[in-house]
Amino acid sequence: MEKNTPTRNPKWSRDELILALDFYLDHRPSLPDKNTSQLQEVSKTLNKLMNKLGHTGNNKYRNPNGVYMKLMNFLPFDSTY
Repeated sequence: MEKNTPTRNPKWSRDELILALDFYLDHRPSLPDKNTSQLQEVSKTLNKLMNKLGHTGNNKYRNPNGVYMKLMNFLPFDSTY
């Protein structure tokens, strides 16, 4: 591993959280599976946002698995859950 290669992705930014929460609220109570095209589109959008903000990431940056996990993190705060 190179010396400057980050081992973890950065914390989610406010803008990323807003996009993920918007998706969550639009699709609850039945969230799409992490293999659906809908979730893959959210992942692509988050990666485009990262690029626009001038950040760098790796191939795991906000991938569908990570996006799905973040959506699941919203569940404890959802009064309808």
